[in-house]
Formats: sequence, C-alpha cells, structure tokens
Amino acid sequence: MDKKILAIMVALVVIAAVVVVGVALAASGGVGSGKAGGFTSLFDKLEKADVNETYNMHLELPQSWNTGDRKDVSDKIVDMSFSRNPSTHIYTTNLWFAYSGDKWNNPTLGTSFIVPQESGDLHVVHGLFVITVYSATNLSSEFDNGDVITLTSTLTIHDADLVFGDWAVPNTR
Repeated sequence: MDKKILAIMVALVVIAAVVVVGVALAASGGVGSGKAGGFTSLFDKLEKADVNETYNMHLELPQSWNTGDRKDVSDKIVDMSFSRNPSTHIYTTNLWFAYSGDKWNNPTLGTSFIVPQESGDLHVVHGLFVITVYSATNLSSEFDNGDVITLTSTLTIHDADLVFGDWAVPNTR
C-alpha cells in the first residue's frame, strides 16, 4: 500500500512540474509558439529595396502604407538607458529590442538590415536594435528590462521616401 501511495505522489509531482513548465513557456511566448515580438511582426511586413541584397539590406515600407498612418507596436524591452537634459528637462531613453524572425536572416552572416526612419536609418545588427524616445517622462521609472512597452510612430515623408516618424510612448508627456 505504501508503494502505491508513493507512486501516486511521484506521478502528481511529475504532472505538476510539466504543468509549471508548460505555463511558463506559454507565458513567455514559448519555444516554437510562433509568437514574435511586435517589431518582428512589423519588420516582416517591410520589403527589400534591392532584391539582390542578402545582408545589411535596405528595407522599404509597403506601398499600401500612407503618410499619416499610425503604427503601434508592443514589444519586450531587452535593455534600456536614459539621460536627462538639465536645461530642457527632456529625457532621452534608448530602448533595445530584438528582431527574432528569419525573413531577413542570412544563414551565413546573421541578421542585418536597415529600416528607414525620419531621424536616421535604424540599423538592426544580429537582430538587436535601439529605438530612441524623447519625453518629459522618465520611462526608466515606469519600465524595466523584460517589460512589454507600447510605442507609436506616425509614417511621414523624408527625402521623398515613406519612413517611420519619431517613436513615442502613448499617454506620456
């Protein structure tokens, strides 16, 4: 009788462990879940400017997008840093994100591509890139590494090309 009770207890512990691992994987996006970050999904909608480029590619926004369109992206912060201008009291926050897709990956060299934005091209190198946000709010007091943040950009024209405008955090000053 004691062996049966012990076997049932071991089985329950194993089942509980499997459930905990499953819940943890599901909550984090999980292995093979197909849950890409917001920037990965957004960048996968872009197009190559030169079909012959396979590394350090210059991407373009789709022709179906228009000036004034707003793009909202929620993604996980990989790293962040900030500085504050003492004369204007404006915070400059650098938010690091990771592109985790394979659409723009070169299997030999890695992932490197360029996204057009008004303040200068955004370079994605080995999947990592930084978005700079200017605000009167210290974003590092509201967000930490690993948090999901929502950013917004309004598409604009720069040098006759459609590009992402400045990125901002909604509902902050």
